[in-house]
Amino acid sequence: MNKIAESLYVIGGLCIVGGIVLGVANYEVVIYQENGIYGTESVTEASWVNLLIYVLAGLVAGVIMFGFGEVIRILDDKRKIATESYKEILSIKQHIVGSEENHNVHRTQDNSLEDKTETFDDIQYPSSYSNQDTDNSDTKKGKGLSGLIDEAVNGKK
Repeated sequence: MNKIAESLYVIGGLCIVGGIVLGVANYEVVIYQENGIYGTESVTEASWVNLLIYVLAGLVAGVIMFGFGEVIRILDDKRKIATESYKEILSIKQHIVGSEENHNVHRTQDNSLEDKTETFDDIQYPSSYSNQDTDNSDTKKGKGLSGLIDEAVNGKK
């Protein structure tokens, strides 16, 4: 896990514990002090409001820190997944470009691969990959798998 997210979780826990400790410590409120025979004597009264305010303040601060830590953890996970996806796309592209010499494939002017043959019999792709785009409308022309990978890697649209 990310170090920043871990530290925010720890800070959140400390906020909650600190709120409870401060609430218990400030539970009794000094109303007035008397100067008596034996010295100064304090008269205190229990204050549930003080306890509640400190505990709620600690809980709110702790939950906010937990929330920030969770956001950072999710963003870090997303960054890791994006990096792995990019590496996988590059390896697929290198596999396709490396197989150009073995098959009757050439590059067109827009640098996308065009297959002169209809099938790649020795390359096994997962069922989610196809040789043509799934949208067969007039606005999109089939670019093949290499065109899709070029778009994903280079950002071409």
